[in-house]
Amino acid sequence: LEEVAVETRDQAAAELERTETYFRLGRYTSANSHLKQAIAMKPDLSLAHVILGDIACERHLFDVGQKHFTDALAGDMQGVSAADIQKRKGECKSKHP
Repeated sequence: LEEVAVETRDQAAAELERTETYFRLGRYTSANSHLKQAIAMKPDLSLAHVILGDIACERHLFDVGQKHFTDALAGDMQGVSAADIQKRKGECKSKHP
């Protein structure tokens, strides 16, 4: 059982690495797809939720972004800080009243 958990964690990490490349290139659809695969394997990946939150906010899907940032705060917190997530969450809103 432990072997399966390690393999799943490694697969999720590989998806996350691919995601970061796609995200930096602005290929949000591809990044989104890999992130969802990573989260399906390991739902508590805070970094994956942060990137999904960033993508959602970039696409003006503010409610979706807020949920991902909340999920990130409840996750494993590896590679992210609570202060950074709170900042991103605060910035993820419509600029128009």
